[in-house]
Formats: sequence, C-alpha cells, structure tokens
Amino acid sequence: MAVGGADRESLHSLEDLLLCGICLDDFKTPKLLPCGHTFCEKCLENFAKRGRAFCCPNCRRKIDLPHGGIKALPGNFWIGGMRDLLMATKKDDDRRRGGFHEKCLLHKEEELRYFCLDCERMICAECMVDEHSGHRVSRLKEILAQKLEEAKTLENNTRSIVNSILAQLQDLANDEGGLVRQVDGERAEIHAAAQVALKMIESQKSNLLKQLESEFAVQRSIIFEDKQRLENDLAKLLGAMDSIQEARQTQDIVNLITTIRHLTEYMHMRSRRPVRLPLGTSIQFLPTKLGKEVKLGDIFTATDTFCSSDKEPDNSQDFEPEKLVSLEPSPVEKEAEEIPGSPHVVVVPGTPLSPRGNFPRKIQFGRRGTAEGEFEFPFSVAVRDGYVYVLDKSLRTTVQVFDFIGTFIRSFELLGLKANSGGLIVDKDGQVTFVGNAGPIHQTPADSDKNTNMIYTHSADGLSASRKKLSIGYDMIQDAAEMPDEEGFAVAMKGTIVILDKSGQQVGRFSTKVGAKRVALTVSQHNGDLILSLFYESKVKVFDNKGTLRVEFGSKGSGDGQFGQPTGLCVDKEGNIIVADKWNRRVQLFDRDGRFLKVIASAADGLEAPIAVAVGWDGLDGRVAVTDTDKYCIFVFKY
Repeated sequence: MAVGGADRESLHSLEDLLLCGICLDDFKTPKLLPCGHTFCEKCLENFAKRGRAFCCPNCRRKIDLPHGGIKALPGNFWIGGMRDLLMATKKDDDRRRGGFHEKCLLHKEEELRYFCLDCERMICAECMVDEHSGHRVSRLKEILAQKLEEAKTLENNTRSIVNSILAQLQDLANDEGGLVRQVDGERAEIHAAAQVALKMIESQKSNLLKQLESEFAVQRSIIFEDKQRLENDLAKLLGAMDSIQEARQTQDIVNLITTIRHLTEYMHMRSRRPVRLPLGTSIQFLPTKLGKEVKLGDIFTATDTFCSSDKEPDNSQDFEPEKLVSLEPSPVEKEAEEIPGSPHVVVVPGTPLSPRGNFPRKIQFGRRGTAEGEFEFPFSVAVRDGYVYVLDKSLRTTVQVFDFIGTFIRSFELLGLKANSGGLIVDKDGQVTFVGNAGPIHQTPADSDKNTNMIYTHSADGLSASRKKLSIGYDMIQDAAEMPDEEGFAVAMKGTIVILDKSGQQVGRFSTKVGAKRVALTVSQHNGDLILSLFYESKVKVFDNKGTLRVEFGSKGSGDGQFGQPTGLCVDKEGNIIVADKWNRRVQLFDRDGRFLKVIASAADGLEAPIAVAVGWDGLDGRVAVTDTDKYCIFVFKY
C-alpha cells in the first residue's frame, strides 16, 4: 500500500506529535499530565524538581502532582502504539516506493495483497483459492484503512475516559489537600483545648493547695494555742502541789492558808472557763465526681456519598449511644453500625465542641436506677454549652450532667435535700441553681412542715455550694426559670409569679389569676415573656414582663395544637414555644403567638410521659432535650 503525497505530509505531522516537547526526541517512558499533554518521565522530573506544583510547558496550566511525584502520573500507552503503527506504515511505504513488494512465503512469486479476516493474516491470490478457500477475505488496503479508523475512534473514546479519570484524580487530590489542611487546623484546636483544660486544672490544683495550706495553718494554730494553754495550766498546778507539800511538811500555818486560798481560787476560775476538748480535727479533699474519662470534644464526621439511585435518603432513623464507635487508646471493642440515610456519621463521644455534620434525629439515653446515667424521676432539665443537666428526684436529689450524645460527664447532690418541685437553671459560667421547694432527705408525713422554698447554688468547679431560704410566701414554688440576661429568676406559685434577683430577694410580683395546683414556667429570652402551662386546664398562657396576659392558646383534646396534660415548656432561639404533653405523649412546637407549627416527637418516637423540655442556644439549636419519667430516660430530638 503506497502512501500518497498528502498522506505522507500527515505522517510527518504525526511523527512530530510523537516527539517530547521538552527534549524534542522520541518519548522515553511517556507520562500524561492532567491537562492532556505528554512528556518524558525524566524530562518532567528535571522540569518539576523545584516543587510539587508546576505549569505545563505547553498550555501553562498549573499541575499539582499526586503523592509519589512524576512516577505516580499515568503512562500514555497510546504514544507507543501510535509510534509502532507509524514505523510500520513508513516501512511499508518505503518498500513500495522502492519497488519492493513483500512476497508470500508459500507462493514465492505472489505478493501479499489480501487479508484473511478469519485467520487474521496477510495472504496472496494463490492462498485465496488454496489454504483460505471459503474464508472471508478483504483487500489489504481496504482492511488497513478500516482498522486505522476503528483505532482512531477507540483512541478518542479511551482518551475521553482517561480525561474523566484524570479529572476525578485531580478532584480527589484537591479533597485530600483540603482534608489535610482541615485536620491540621482541628488538631491545633484540640491541642489548644487540652492546654486550656490543663491550665484550668493546674489553676484549681494551685488554689486547692493554697486553701489546704491555709486551713492547715489555721487548725494548727488553734491546736498550738490549746496546747500552750494546757501546758501553762499544768505548770501552775504542779507548782501549787509542790507549795502545798512544802507547807504541810513545815506546818507553816500562814503559808499553808495562803497556798490553799490561791490554789482554790485558781481551780474555781479554771472550772468556770470553757474546756475545749480535742475533737480530732480532719481536713479532707472531696474530688469532683467525673465520668470514666476526661473528654475535650466531639468530632462529627459527615462524608458526602454519590450514587446513581434517585431514592431520597431516609433521615428519620433513630440513633442511640450504644451504636457509637469510641475512639480511645485501648483497642476498639464495638464496631460502628451504619446509620441509613445519614449518609455516614461517625461520632467520637466527648465533651462537646461545636458539632459539625449530620446529627441523628433522635438520641435516647438512661434507664431506671441510682447509678451513673440512671434515673428515678427526672423532673427538670437544663441545657448549656452543649451539656444536658438533669435534676433527678430520687432519695437524694441529684444533678447529672451529660453531653448531647448521652455520655455521662459528672454528677453532684443537693446536699441534705430532697426536692419536691422547682426548676433547674445553669448560667453562662456553669453555675447550677435550683429554685424550688425542698425538705430533709429522711422525712415522714408529719415532717411536711419542714419543706421550704429555697434557692440552692452549686459552683461550676464543684468546690462550694450554698442554700438560702426564700421569704416569698407559704405557697409551694411549682417551677422556676431564668430571667433575660441572667438578671435573676422567675418563680411560679399558686396564682402568682414572683421575680427574684440573683441573691433571692423579691423585686417584683404579679397575679396570674391561675388557681391551678400544677403549672410549669419558662421565660422568653427574646422579650421577657413569662409563659405558663396549666396541667389541669389543658392550655398555655403568655404574660408580658409587666404581668399582662398577652396570648392564651390550647384546649382539651389530642388534635394539633391541643393538650391532654401540658407539662414542661421552653422557648427556642427563634422565639418558638415548645410544650411537652404528658397525656398525649408528645412534644409540640408553636410560634411566639401560640400558632401551631408541628409535632416534634410523639409516642411513635418512644415517648411515654414527657415532663420537662430544654433547648440550647449555643450551636445546638434545633435540638430539644426531653425527660420521660415513665421510661426513666432522656430523649434528644432534632426538629
């Protein structure tokens, strides 16, 4: 097959394309760049030796090398194939232009002008009627043209796939680089959080040691003074005894009378002086009760996945802490379970940072009991800085603290008290306050007069606690809530709401004209509205901060916006009102004017007796914590 003049020029152009653009020689180990241009591996290594990023010598596009450098780039195998094809074509052309024709090995005088499609070999005219009789045969020139066209089409299709793969590899490289940078930043944040925690611990250690040494000095000085006083007494008494013995021996009546009088006066004086007996002074350190581990933060990893299915993911799946993977230095004992539709959420439990990524619609934790993470009657709840504080009315009223995925953090008791009713409040500094009605731990029905309204405060560091009796009337406090900007507390009593400052002094009072025996109270941090739920009247009343009834909503029933027995309520970051309904076993959402918005959770979600609700305003908005006294547990719902 001879090559014409135009085809010969095309071959020369193709030959130029098969030269490296850097060394201008035949390709040696050709490597394909993401932009589509090809160069020798050695040329690229010399060209890009200054760093992992460089510009293509042809199009100047910026190239980011993968891990592994130039060697990790894909090879261009089509370059070698095209070079072989070009050399074969040139060789055939040279032979034909020189008058040389390749001869058949079987029929020496015949030229190989045909191609057997069945045997895939070149044949001559004699072969067609002998060995290849009945086979499919085509002219060599025609089949070569056909195969060249097929090869060109296949190369174009393959190049399209190669370019797509290269683009995906580039995207993955970009994702990897972004992930490395993000993890470096998060790693620095973890180290910073650890340093802050260590500084806080060191500061507390220093303060505790100073306090211990100070108390030791005080108690030791008391012992020293008592010891010195007793030693003085002992010396005087021993001296008096010597004087008496001497007077008796000498029978000096004057000296004897004087000694007896002095000793009698001293003994009389000492008998009237209070005697301090050794009490076995003890100084103890009571460590704060923490969980099994000291945790710095939560890591929420959300990975986007892509698939060809058009089915929408189901985000209504439940989630429980038992399905988590715990990332600890010890070997992992539990395997993570897939959360369908999440798409993939891996949670490392800990002290909350600001969680990112997907959050499950429902979390449930707790059970009946008195151990860590167990409850007898969880009747009040508060949320602050990613922690859930639960007030449990058991034999000893206990506050337990959890993170938002149900990991137990610590607990403490209201010392010597058993709470009857009231509210739990946590301020921005972590100080925990109970405002309500309480009495002695061990009491009989005859001791009911010992119950009193009080304010109990527990410091954030757990080192101190105080309580104060409130002089605001004889009716029992039923619930309490924090006023806007932490200026004090509002307490609900029969027919009355009383406003207290942070010290417990009354600064305001107004009548609600509500005679119900059971109400719950919350305060809107947006406008100071005071909101009451009326358990027996199946409604909610909203008062402004001056005590004027602004809106009233709800009625007896189980329809949307109706109540069976409304219990706890709270106001979220948008000003919407969340109300728990014990009888209907659900939690509903209303706007600030009482218009029904939706049901957040119901019996279908596992609710039995929702009592108290609370939301956070610190990056955890859109989630509500709910106490359930029949299930002895806590739910956290995303809404």
